[in-house]
Amino acid sequence: MGIPSYFKYWGKAKKDPLQSGADYHLLVYHCLDVAAVGKVLLAEEKPLTKELAEFLEITPKQLQSLLVFLLALHDLGKFTSAFQKLYSAPNDECSGTVILATH
Repeated sequence: MGIPSYFKYWGKAKKDPLQSGADYHLLVYHCLDVAAVGKVLLAEEKPLTKELAEFLEITPKQLQSLLVFLLALHDLGKFTSAFQKLYSAPNDECSGTVILATH
């Protein structure tokens, strides 16, 4: 069994080749990073979270859960082959191949 297909997509690429660090950041990790930051920023006890939840007539926990889920999906379009072709990883580490499920 090889690498799961979701580890074959890049999410952010380094713009400057002289910049230190990795050449790219995997898309799955980027989405999880954004969701994790959102969870902290939308903590249940924060005034903005409470106000938005009250306005929407849901609990702060429900608001946090919903928005964290949406944040995790915010770059779903980057899984498309059109986006993946914008960058070519060294050694073809990120294939950018779109796997279509069949039913």
